Amino acid sequence: MRIPNSPAGRTSPYREGEVGYKIWSIANMLYACTGEVKTEEVIELGRKYVGRSDNSLRTGLSHWRSYYNHKPAPQSEKNGVKYPRRGTVGAEIWAWADEVREKLGDDYKAIRIKMLTEAEERRFKGTNVGVELSGWRRYHGKF
Repeated sequence: MRIPNSPAGRTSPYREGEVGYKIWSIANMLYACTGEVKTEEVIELGRKYVGRSDNSLRTGLSHWRSYYNHKPAPQSEKNGVKYPRRGTVGAEIWAWADEVREKLGDDYKAIRIKMLTEAEERRFKGTNVGVELSGWRRYHGKF
């Protein structure tokens, strides 16, 4: 079955009405309108119109990208560390670390202590915060 406005007029491996077909339709619509497909937009539209969990929506989008050979926007890389993708827990922790750094300055130990003590309040696991802070520090270089 053909999908309107799909790249190269390809067909979907899913049957009409299946969750995968709906996700592919959303991705094709975004690609036809904007020329790019952002994960956050697919997730938002998928929640609204498909009503599935984020994981199943991401899986469907991953299938669509591999089928059409679409790659997400490249991540910036510094000091051998890639910046986390938008919409991930890592990206949230890195943004929080940037906020704390603005308040406390370049004292890494103080930043780490403050974030680890407030991790539970922000519903992050302490181990995730510790791992992400390590990458965040290497990305920005030692300060």
